[in-house]
Amino acid sequence: MKLEFTAHNIKLDNGKQTMPDIGYTMDQHPWFISAKRVLNLVFPEDKSPYRIADLGCLEGGYAVEFARMGFQSVGIEIRDSNIAACEYVKSNVELDNLQFVQDNAMNIAEHGQFDAVFCCGLLYHLDQPKAFLESVASVTSRVLILQTHFSVVDSDVLCDSEQKSPLARALKLQRKKFRGQSLFGLSPMAENEGLPGRWFKELFYVCWCARCIGAMVVWSQCSSIFLNDPFLGVNVLFCS
Repeated sequence: MKLEFTAHNIKLDNGKQTMPDIGYTMDQHPWFISAKRVLNLVFPEDKSPYRIADLGCLEGGYAVEFARMGFQSVGIEIRDSNIAACEYVKSNVELDNLQFVQDNAMNIAEHGQFDAVFCCGLLYHLDQPKAFLESVASVTSRVLILQTHFSVVDSDVLCDSEQKSPLARALKLQRKKFRGQSLFGLSPMAENEGLPGRWFKELFYVCWCARCIGAMVVWSQCSSIFLNDPFLGVNVLFCS
């Protein structure tokens, strides 16, 4: 299997980077910086006693940075290619508190209790997000940090950065082929697990860019649901 990184530019102990062309490393990524602020707020003391899970950790970039903060960091990833990248990274950093597990993130309950959970870019790729969040909540004692897309009544409303992204441009071209659909090809508002949302066809996402996007999207089902925004109005959920 060819070792390939598609998203995470991780700084290794020997000074090399996994994707130097990106121009910044994972510790400089805005999502990590935001997560770090939250984690320092919730865990201001020595972090070594605390466990954090990075769900659908891709190539392990966030998990590495959480370990560098001092957490007992566990990255959970199911794809062979991604877990190979994770193990490569682990072999090139001196972090005894870093662990990678090959498994479906839906099985988080099988990996013990966590003080914190980081879920980035995963929820909107699931067809049972409510069941997933309930499972996560059952094993999370302090905080869940959740980064996700969500649906709105008018799903064509995008911020400037989204409109300029390569994926958005590709989807705009796709939309021209299927008149009447939303920018992301979302279904009309529907109900799933008792919650409103809009269905998304994952297979197009995979076909659009099998090398990069295929490494990040749905694992087993053909469709996922973008939950409606009133049910995802916060990015940080504190657990009791």
